[in-house]
Amino acid sequence: MRAWRIGAVVAGLGIVVAGALAAEEAGLVLLDAPRGAWLGELRKDAPVQVIEERDGWRRIRIEGWVRDTAPLPPGAPGAAAPSMAVLRGVLTPRPGMQPATVGGGLAVLFVPDLPGTDAAHRALGEPCRAALAEIDTRLAALQDEVQASLNSSSNFKEAAQRNDRAKAALAAAQKERTDRLADCRGQAEAFFSERAVARTVSDAAGRFEISGLAPGRYRVVAMERTAAGARGWSMSADVPGGADVRLEGRAADGPDPYWNLH
Repeated sequence: MRAWRIGAVVAGLGIVVAGALAAEEAGLVLLDAPRGAWLGELRKDAPVQVIEERDGWRRIRIEGWVRDTAPLPPGAPGAAAPSMAVLRGVLTPRPGMQPATVGGGLAVLFVPDLPGTDAAHRALGEPCRAALAEIDTRLAALQDEVQASLNSSSNFKEAAQRNDRAKAALAAAQKERTDRLADCRGQAEAFFSERAVARTVSDAAGRFEISGLAPGRYRVVAMERTAAGARGWSMSADVPGGADVRLEGRAADGPDPYWNLH
């Protein structure tokens, strides 16, 4: 390892430095990652140890002293343990949900950035809505064609052949819709799973509990697919620092995770 005294952008404890700025006269600006968030600033001649160089940045380690009255960052040795909020809820059936039973044994996902999450979820669902609407239009026309085909000719054999072709086209369109719906539901599940920062599992009574969530707003989502269909839960939760949150008895106040597609 090399010890440096440099004027550069640095990040974090065990830290990244932008080598291109090493000659600047400014102090050492601490970032939590390359081009990341500001953490603090040191004198430009502060002694630092370079432990990694990558893509024009230097990860460094610094050592120094602070007064014992200065607050330590969360997670640092000797820092006070943060107060952990506990969020509890239950997956009760929504109006019209089939089956009308609690959501037991389901993964419950906690997704941050509630406004951004909802907007991105809506945008992802639009192509699904458009595709299924187009298929439904074709299905209606094909169903009419099946009904009309038997009376399309005085020749029974010819009419029967037309009817068989119309039924085959109808069956193909129905399968296309089933496959497209399954694909849309898979996209919805992947959307929330990829964005979840925490998750737990509901018990047989549909109850769930989680602690350690950072303060903020979350979309709480649970989804279930069976051979009979799909159902989902979506609730918003404001988690304050150190205060418990209860979602028991809360009705869904967000979009259906499956976009109400059936």
